[in-house]
Amino acid sequence: MRARVIILLSILSLSQISVAQQWIENGQLKAININLKYQWNGDIHQKEINSILGSIAYTHQKPVELISTQWEMITSYQVLREEKGNFKSDIFIKPKEPQGDFELYEFNSAKYILPVLQSFRMRIFKEDSTLVYLKQFNQNPISVSSVGKIAHFTFVHQRWAKGWYMKIDQFEFRPANEDYTFEQWFQYTNDYKSANYLVESLLENYKELQKTKQETCPFLIKSLRQYNYLKKLYEMPFYKATVAKGLDPDELGRKMNILTTLYDLNIVKYNPIFKESISSNPISIERMVNTYLAEEENLLSIQQSYGSIYDQLFQQLAKTNYPANLSFKNFEFFELIGIDPAERELTIASFENRLYSKSMVNIDNLIVNQQFAEALYSIDNLENFVFYSKALKLNDYFNQYKAKAAYGMYYSYAHLVDKAIQLKNTILAEKYIVKASLVQQTYPELILTNSLIDGKIRRLIDDCYSDFNLMLEQNRYTEMVAKRDTIRNLISAFQLTGVDFILDRLEKFTE
Repeated sequence: MRARVIILLSILSLSQISVAQQWIENGQLKAININLKYQWNGDIHQKEINSILGSIAYTHQKPVELISTQWEMITSYQVLREEKGNFKSDIFIKPKEPQGDFELYEFNSAKYILPVLQSFRMRIFKEDSTLVYLKQFNQNPISVSSVGKIAHFTFVHQRWAKGWYMKIDQFEFRPANEDYTFEQWFQYTNDYKSANYLVESLLENYKELQKTKQETCPFLIKSLRQYNYLKKLYEMPFYKATVAKGLDPDELGRKMNILTTLYDLNIVKYNPIFKESISSNPISIERMVNTYLAEEENLLSIQQSYGSIYDQLFQQLAKTNYPANLSFKNFEFFELIGIDPAERELTIASFENRLYSKSMVNIDNLIVNQQFAEALYSIDNLENFVFYSKALKLNDYFNQYKAKAAYGMYYSYAHLVDKAIQLKNTILAEKYIVKASLVQQTYPELILTNSLIDGKIRRLIDDCYSDFNLMLEQNRYTEMVAKRDTIRNLISAFQLTGVDFILDRLEKFTE
């Protein structure tokens, strides 16, 4: 009986609402369109947009001027007459799926790229276009998370008549305020893809190794090093921001768990076998060092075979150096060698000294062969290794090698900038200018200034400006406009000063 009463009361309540409100009219409003394009101006929000578009262009390896994102929101309204004679109007905004350069990998990057509608103006007009009512909406911002849903805005007014109409305009947008910034998200998703490539490579190689019997010492060292790479991945910010939150399109979490299990089983299996083998056969320091460095080369090889231009994850892993990467859950590799602490210390010292001398020979050969990137990779790893060592100390030869490799890399990029300028390939020149500057920023104690590259930037601007003037003389206006935008973007990207004359002249030829 009580349930019937509740149902009856609910029906009466609904019928009262339907009587209290009477539908009057509905219609379509002008769609809201967001078009993110790279523009050169002083607006602070445009600078944030440019930064986002620059990151997208960096990933896709295409000119930032060609990057764009379009987002359309379909808007409509309905007018209801309320019981007391007032009118209630609802504005509905339905975002469509965004189009353009926003899909980075399989993640929903739209929510980090697209801005948020912060405010807009709504006006009601009579048939003769006389303004009746105006309201500025600046609450309940439309988040990009509402893609595929309908955002709803309600307001009450006292007047409405047949033939009247609404308009919405004066849209203001601001960058989306999400859990983390686009730059952070960009790094996390890139790290996710890098990690997926690394884990797949390690998993495939490790499964192949298990098909045949392996030498105990090399296989144990390899397993320990790779185990600690994986342990590091679990702790990295990208893992917590993606896999741990259920954003795992490539099933990286499952692959990591499989690989972790394989390492666990093999390390536990080979641990007693290794202890038993060294009790009867003296351990070979040379074999240990060769295995250790071979695994370092293996990580570099995987990194170089990865097609991305963004590989910060590999750089982080490379720094997980000795002693952390020769440890397991409850022991370190050198604890297996013997019970006597003095014996272990002697073995560790021999291992470290041999690794240092062998690494120095390898670095010297890489520099002679002008493989500066590989040399710097080995130098950074060795420097980090020595940091944890009790027996080693960096010497003058090491510092000389480091300087040679850094300057070799810097000058090689500078040379490529010259070639790109000669070919009038502005995009390529800009790419290697950035690379050279990054080398200088990474090794400021060696490359004290960036004056060499600064000069090449000026030369690039001058050449582009000469081309601009030639196009102007020859009435090649379409090319001239493109060149003008290129010059502006270069000046903005490299924050050049003393170019007011060029900017003033370019300003005279706006579209």
